[in-house]
Amino acid sequence: MDKQRGVALLIALIIAILLSLFALSLTFSSLKDFASSTEFERHEKALLIADAGFNAVKQSLRGRDLSTLLAASAEVPIYVSGGSADWPTVVRMPILPIDARNVDFESTLPGAIGSRSVTGLLTPPTGERFGEEDDDDYSGHYFAKITDNRDEAAFGVPDDPRVDRDGFVYLRVVGVYRGLPGEVMTHETSVKNSVAVIEAQLKRDMSFELQSPLSVYGSNVNSTFNGNSFQIDGYDHRGMDYNRITGGHNDHDLPAFPGISALYGQGNAQTSVDAMKAAMKANDQQDDNITGQGGEPSILDGTQAIRDSPSEDAENIFDGNFLVNFATMMAAVADFKYPDQTDLSGNKISLGTAADPKITYAEGNFSISGSGDGAGVMIVRGALNIGGSFTYDGVILVLGQGSLRMHGSNKSLIGGVYVVNVTRNGDGSASFGTPTIDIQGNSNFYMKSDSITMAVSLLPMRILSWVEVTPEIEPQQASN
Repeated sequence: MDKQRGVALLIALIIAILLSLFALSLTFSSLKDFASSTEFERHEKALLIADAGFNAVKQSLRGRDLSTLLAASAEVPIYVSGGSADWPTVVRMPILPIDARNVDFESTLPGAIGSRSVTGLLTPPTGERFGEEDDDDYSGHYFAKITDNRDEAAFGVPDDPRVDRDGFVYLRVVGVYRGLPGEVMTHETSVKNSVAVIEAQLKRDMSFELQSPLSVYGSNVNSTFNGNSFQIDGYDHRGMDYNRITGGHNDHDLPAFPGISALYGQGNAQTSVDAMKAAMKANDQQDDNITGQGGEPSILDGTQAIRDSPSEDAENIFDGNFLVNFATMMAAVADFKYPDQTDLSGNKISLGTAADPKITYAEGNFSISGSGDGAGVMIVRGALNIGGSFTYDGVILVLGQGSLRMHGSNKSLIGGVYVVNVTRNGDGSASFGTPTIDIQGNSNFYMKSDSITMAVSLLPMRILSWVEVTPEIEPQQASN
């Protein structure tokens, strides 16, 4: 009997031990699952911070010259030793991952042990804070920078990472979600942050980098040049203010573009060139009213120059569907929107400034009979009629009826104007008609390439690719 009791006790003890081990295993498994779940949740918060930073930075690129941003340099502190700074894509990192992982950016920063020079940085060297000060659950820091792709080969010049020529850039953003004090730490730091890295390739539309102060598209053109007070100046007044543009310099010392560039993507535009020259002769105009490349009057077929451009966007201005779709897209992002048959009158018209350019969109016929100024991009889906004393700096796109009438006194369009008669057909395709230009009175057009660049910088940037960068993708991004 005692032997049976001993066996029963032993069996009970073994069962108790097994149950205890099973319970302990469940506990460890639960703790591991909890830790994994917590780590995943914290990483997702870091990813949300990175994504929010990406959207904020992408929006901030509007109106900013990419080459200027790429050339700007800042010294970013290095806080933790042991991080690699020599792998191929470190040039695209706004902060070393080991610092992002181990530095508490929410409190007093430790002393830096060095620094690295970073170009294209779009946030302060210590990051941009995201979220409210008292919201620890959804707050953190993000770091961002842009990097140029190697685009110079198509342009026949040596590679320069500080200069953008094709509108393609990489935007990389690092999101940092603060770790809890007391977690497992290394490098004698007080926290272990969660870090997420995302990168996108962005593309700025370069289609409207016009090569003339007045470009007209079509197999032919209806043109009127009345009087001899107008001026169409194809010399590039880059870097000049209005007073210097209108006097105080020698045009012939400047790079020359056609005063009027006739374009036609389905052949050549010689018929349009001949028609405009005939219109000038019929109205007894002075040849020197239109100056620039090729002598006076400077009216040239610019079609081949567009075809020969190294920019892959250049020939988009020959594509009717692109032009119609572009106009529709711009209606959604315009700063100023006007319905058909709008006439701006009065003496305080303001459609943006050089320091704060705007996108103006007119749904149909658009007239400016008052005085004032504007800067940025103007899209007119009908006829554009300017009779008031008005100066505009940037790019004007007359996409629709393709009719431009300039009359009266003291009007200056600085940058580039593109006139094209294009309509959407019932089947969804687009077709071209004959554009009309009517230039009279004291109407002035001045080529200014940096005004065109400024206008192009307002166009929304497209996201061509988006990826979360992980250690598997870039294994040399040590973070522990």
